[in-house]
Amino acid sequence: MTVRHARRAVVISALVMLPAAGMVVAGCGSDSAGTTAAATTTAARNAAAPVPRYTTGQRVVARVGTTFMIVLVEQPSTGYVWDLADGSDGAGIVEPVGNFRGVRVTQGEGGPAPQVVREFTYAAVKQGQVALKYEYKRPWESAPISIRSFDVRVVS
Repeated sequence: MTVRHARRAVVISALVMLPAAGMVVAGCGSDSAGTTAAATTTAARNAAAPVPRYTTGQRVVARVGTTFMIVLVEQPSTGYVWDLADGSDGAGIVEPVGNFRGVRVTQGEGGPAPQVVREFTYAAVKQGQVALKYEYKRPWESAPISIRSFDVRVVS
């Protein structure tokens, strides 16, 4: 590999890693003990606006008729994936939109195994408050190794 190719690879890796690094840093606001970061973000008031993305520990405030997305990073090569906890169904206040999907984030050559950004998209259906809880565990195990909670408030 020439020096020119090596520099190009470093620049490309850096560009690919910037969004992932932001998600990981933003993911430091809450833990399974229930502490919550003070970050509060208001969802878009306009349906034409981009879908707001919330990471760990953020309080979600959405208007009826809008959508929002919960974003969690996982390492599927270990068998661990994020999933909605039992009993955390949105209580008719929010409803899932489509299938929850994972978007692969590459780590570059020689780095750790690729991570996946799991996106949970919801529609704000009616006014109210609900807690959405996610568990990070292997599908064949009963106990999660991590839990993330989001307080969601839907306003008219």
